Formats: sequence, C-alpha cells, structure tokens
Amino acid sequence: MVPEEKLLVLCGNTSNLSVTYSTPTILDTDNYLYYISLDEFDVYNSIPNIKKSANTLKIKPGKDKPEQTISIEPGSYEVSQIYSAIITELVNKDIKNPDENFKFIPRTATSKLYIELKEGWNLSFDVNNSIAKILGFKRKDKFSGPKVCEPSSIVMINQIDSLIFYCNIVEPSYFNDTQVPLLYVHPIDVPPGYKMLLGAGKEPTFIKVNVNVLDKLRVWVEDKKGELIDFRGEVLTATLRLRRVLKNQ
Repeated sequence: MVPEEKLLVLCGNTSNLSVTYSTPTILDTDNYLYYISLDEFDVYNSIPNIKKSANTLKIKPGKDKPEQTISIEPGSYEVSQIYSAIITELVNKDIKNPDENFKFIPRTATSKLYIELKEGWNLSFDVNNSIAKILGFKRKDKFSGPKVCEPSSIVMINQIDSLIFYCNIVEPSYFNDTQVPLLYVHPIDVPPGYKMLLGAGKEPTFIKVNVNVLDKLRVWVEDKKGELIDFRGEVLTATLRLRRVLKNQ
C-alpha cells in the first residue's frame, strides 16, 4: 500500500522520462483517492533558439570587400552572444575591426534590436535559413550603410516560453481546447545557460491519478506546439509527489 505521501524521481538526458517498476504498486482505489504533483525539477536552459533552419545572414564588409555569408552554430544564445558570434565569424574571414562598422543596438524598453552599419557595409537577410525573424527583421530586408537598420518587430529570441509537463497516470485536463494528461506548466524564467529550478516556494498542484496499478511512470515535456523540448543532452531531474487521501474524509 502506498503511504500517505511518496516521492517518485525520474531523471535522464532527454525530455521524455520513464521508469518501469519491477514490483508494481497496487493502489487501493476502493478506499482512497490518489493525486500526484510535480514537486521539483531542475535542468539547464540549453534549449536551442538558433537552429540550422534560421541561423544565416549576409554581410558585405566594405566597398571593396566581397559579400560574406555568416552562419551561426546552432545553440542557445542571448542577443549579445549572437552579435559576438557574428563578429567572430567576420574576424575569422580576415575582416579587420568589424565591431567598429557593424553594431547591435538593443532597446530593452521596446524589445527591439537596431543594427548600425557604417559606410560601405551592406546587410542582407534574403538568404536560405535566414535569421531575420529571430532578430525582428523580414526575410526580404536588405540595408546599405551608413544606416541604422530599423526592425519590423520585436526580437524573437525566446522561441519557447513555457515547459509543459505531461504524465501518463493523471486524469486529462483541457489545454488549448484539447484533453491531455497535463501535469504542470512552468514559464521559462531564466536566460540561456542558466539552471531552471522548481521547488522552494512553489505551491504544489495535485492532479488526480487515473490508474489502479503503478507499474510504469512516464513524464514528458513539450512546448506549446506539442513538440518535445530539446535540452541538448542536459540532464533533467523531475521529482513527483504521490498522495493518497481517504475517501469521504
């Protein structure tokens, strides 16, 4: 018999965690109701916001210089890190002092990114796998310096804003007009590279369990599009709290 409360821990280096118990636990559903909550989790925010499908732009670094195609290595970046990666690529292509002629000007009040080009420098987002949308520009945008390039929208650096936890043993809940085994929704509240934690100070949300035998437990994490979160090999640890409550108490 399950005690009044029991902790269940899963961990792995994907967003799809599961465990099969060699000795199944019989739940006394005649006398008790069972509930479960996500008690704790931790994982680094290594979710890639720069992917091969959106990582490229073209820069002409001066009147007498050939146009350069810059592709940023996929990964988890802040805006300043995207800029550093572009500058590094230009330096590696033997472009001198690129940071004096090509600058990012972030405006945090409006969440927009302006790009300054000095005379002779050109910028084009009209390229395969364009990074335009992430930086707030349009695929067709092309600019010639001297100019401060104005974006058409805010920076879309956070492609995923929430972790949506599901569990195979809970009763379905409505999420976006669809019934799903929803366990918990957690906002991504730290920058790339920082650890995401859930624990102290969190009010647990208990969801009713809908099985009679606990033999396999699965927890998986998706984004709002229903796609599994890519933690890029970081270890995810999830601790669940199973609670039993006497019926009619």
